[in-house]
Amino acid sequence: MTTLSRRAVVLGAATATGVGALGIEPALAAAPATPVRDDRATTTLHALSESVAGLRATFEAAVGSRFTAVRDGLSRSLRLLEVGDLPGAAGAADAFRLEFDGTLAADGIHLLSAAIVSPVELYIGHVGPDRHTVEAIIDRRTR
Repeated sequence: MTTLSRRAVVLGAATATGVGALGIEPALAAAPATPVRDDRATTTLHALSESVAGLRATFEAAVGSRFTAVRDGLSRSLRLLEVGDLPGAAGAADAFRLEFDGTLAADGIHLLSAAIVSPVELYIGHVGPDRHTVEAIIDRRTR
């Protein structure tokens, strides 16, 4: 099973968004965080993509849905706004971005789940000047 390193995820996100460097932001006070305990098994991207017709198609079917992002015992609600293309990968099933409306306590690896998608760990970070949009990059292309 292929495991993505945090460095590869951050580099992919920085490259896809045109950002030279990503910084960890202090906790946002705008959205209250709720402590949670989640004992569900985490599904790897590899296993999830093999268990459905396509990982991108699964997320496309969930556009408009509410997701829960959990990190360090804190839960945030995010709404999936868009499944978009990465540069050089228009329409690719194995390389795309997820854009959500919502805020996080901090950028980082979160356990993301929704009714239509098995829980999966992804690096999710804030994008844009309003700090109310977050994004996850999925890039499983082989180079």
